[in-house]
Amino acid sequence: MRRLWNVAREFDNNSKFAIVGPGGVGGYLGGLLLDAGLDVTFVARPKTAEVLRAEGLILETVEKKIVLPTVKAVDHVSELSDVDVVLLTTKSFDLSEVAQEFGPEIRENSTVITFQNGLEGDRIVSETAPGTRVFPGVAYIVAKKAAPGLIQQTAGPRTFEFGDRTGEAQDELRSLALVMRHAGVDVQCSENIEKALWTKLIWIAAFSGVTGVTRTSIGNIVNDPAGMKFFEDCVDESIAVAQAVGVDVGDEQKTKVMAKAVGYQTVGGGATSSLALDISNGRPTELEAIHGALVRLASEARVDVPVLSLVYNAIRIGHEIPLGNHESASPR
Repeated sequence: MRRLWNVAREFDNNSKFAIVGPGGVGGYLGGLLLDAGLDVTFVARPKTAEVLRAEGLILETVEKKIVLPTVKAVDHVSELSDVDVVLLTTKSFDLSEVAQEFGPEIRENSTVITFQNGLEGDRIVSETAPGTRVFPGVAYIVAKKAAPGLIQQTAGPRTFEFGDRTGEAQDELRSLALVMRHAGVDVQCSENIEKALWTKLIWIAAFSGVTGVTRTSIGNIVNDPAGMKFFEDCVDESIAVAQAVGVDVGDEQKTKVMAKAVGYQTVGGGATSSLALDISNGRPTELEAIHGALVRLASEARVDVPVLSLVYNAIRIGHEIPLGNHESASPR
């Protein structure tokens, strides 16, 4: 698709940010930006937005507690105006609905970053809101919304990347990353965002797959030989799909992912995935964006992925299909 963007943008401490979806990722990012004195507006569901306006935001990290008593929050994206940067931190299945609210001001004047799991976040926004200046991002963080207005970052890394698939807007994105780093966010402008997206997908497909199916923590998986074999099979199959579609994730990728899993024994061994938590709490999941995407790409590339297919179908049938659609008769 031909781009119509002619002017590279630069960002500074006067740039205005909007965080759409102040859950674990959005609450963490918005909290750090706001604590650094930047102009931040949160877009949240009405109950959460009301709490933010009335009581502010509390961000608890592994290092400190940040109390932000004064917070700007609105209920809808359509209420935003004069925003330089929009960080989309909703779940992947909400992206299209959110992008439908983008008016001309956001499409023409804002830089939008998607931080969803999967490969297609920015493309979903582009298809839904043509002309939007949107770029894909990657988030590595263990954080959750413990309650409206309370964000807890409990363990593990908290690093972020974003980049331009074409490379045309890298200077603009480096400028944005610099502003965010000055606010305390560990973020980089990736020189190969396609590889970065796949690197995250390989990790999250294994991490969320094994924890989602077994309903246990990554620490328990690592401590069980069969659990580690399950995890390793997911990694191997995901790497095979990446290679089949022409993405070189590097020979060292498997070693890094396996080492990262083992590392959770000492840092956050009780951690589980957001997908596993969503299953446990009866909420929609990002199954389609993660495992569904891998299974579909594998089918197109004629790559055999029996373990990923098992993960996908076990969760899809057991959780995603409403109970009333299952056969109710007992076996005879």
